[in-house]
Amino acid sequence: MLDTLRDKLNPRGAGLWVLLGVILLAGVAIAGTSGSSSPTDSTTTTTLVVESTTTLPIVTTTTTRPTITTQPGPRGFTIAFSGDVLLHPNIRDAAETAAEGTDRAYDFRPMFQYIESFIKDADWAVCHLLGVVSPDGTGLSDYGKIRVPGEIVSDLAEVGFDACTTASHHSLDYGFDGVTETLGVFDEAGLRFTGTARSEREEILSRRYGIEGVQVTILSYTFSTNGIPTPEDAPWATRLIEEKRILEDAALAREEGAEFVILSLHWGDPGRHGLNYMQSHLGPRLIASPDIDLIVGHHSQVIQPIDKIGSEWIVYGMGNLVAASAEEDERDEIWVVVEVGEQPDGTFQTTKLSVMPMHMLSNRRAPVPTGIDLRFEDLEPWEHTLLSASWKRAMWQLRKGSGWGEFELIGESPY
Repeated sequence: MLDTLRDKLNPRGAGLWVLLGVILLAGVAIAGTSGSSSPTDSTTTTTLVVESTTTLPIVTTTTTRPTITTQPGPRGFTIAFSGDVLLHPNIRDAAETAAEGTDRAYDFRPMFQYIESFIKDADWAVCHLLGVVSPDGTGLSDYGKIRVPGEIVSDLAEVGFDACTTASHHSLDYGFDGVTETLGVFDEAGLRFTGTARSEREEILSRRYGIEGVQVTILSYTFSTNGIPTPEDAPWATRLIEEKRILEDAALAREEGAEFVILSLHWGDPGRHGLNYMQSHLGPRLIASPDIDLIVGHHSQVIQPIDKIGSEWIVYGMGNLVAASAEEDERDEIWVVVEVGEQPDGTFQTTKLSVMPMHMLSNRRAPVPTGIDLRFEDLEPWEHTLLSASWKRAMWQLRKGSGWGEFELIGESPY
């Protein structure tokens, strides 16, 4: 009996009894609280039991899981613009030759081989097509009234263009039927368009673009339709440059959610580097509107100055992307890349504008960058001479605009 009592009073034995008691109490505590725990609790409690021959301290640690909130970065996109796509007879003949031995009647794709990578680099690339498109390749014409092969539309899409502006002085060359035929070819090729329409609803919807999550509207107008009146029952077929109408359309676009509004204006005098009255007076008034963010121009067939007014730009004329002009300066052209970014207040503006001078080499029937670092190895010495001269002419014209020194040149000077 004394031995049994001694065992009970033994400090080591007492420690074991205490430890057993703590374990039993912990089990009861867990059983009593397990039903009330919540998966959304952000604080956890860990109980650590330390065995000791004298005391059994309880150490409690608390860990808090931080809440992490990810804020989306500012949105933005790049959009590129070309000069006019004007299919003179020599251009069409070259496309016909390129298609020999294939099942195609015309192949315009080789004309873009030197710039295709630049077209595809942009988030959105926009061309400017003149004339009516023939869906079956019949009734083609080159001067006066223009009707071009449908292959040009599918080829523009294939080399990387996402849309074309279509308002020009040749939009109504074959009346409303011509507009319908043209846009049918665009639909088939999967190439977007703005500037002509088959209905009022299409006019509105064709202007809207979602580019990298940004709502963009491109409005396209022309100074003339060569005296051919717009159909009274289809005024949306194409729109003339009228200040009041343009401002109303831009305001409506903004009301409907457009975050960046671009004007494409078919204006200026062919072969004239200087601005005409409409360009020099109307351009600054339009860009002053809070509903218009960028203006790009066509029709001059030559390079015109680029103005920067505040933080906004007017690119008056980019020359011809593809054409068979006789004059060297009418083969000079520019490729314009616009970077658009979201501002702290949620609005969008042009954050960078870049210009790549190019020249349409008549022997290749293809536009080629004129920067010395962008030229291809197969160029002949005399072609290098032409491209260098073209670079110099382009610099001479671009220096005349208030944007000179503000935009970035793509390509290095050959001089």
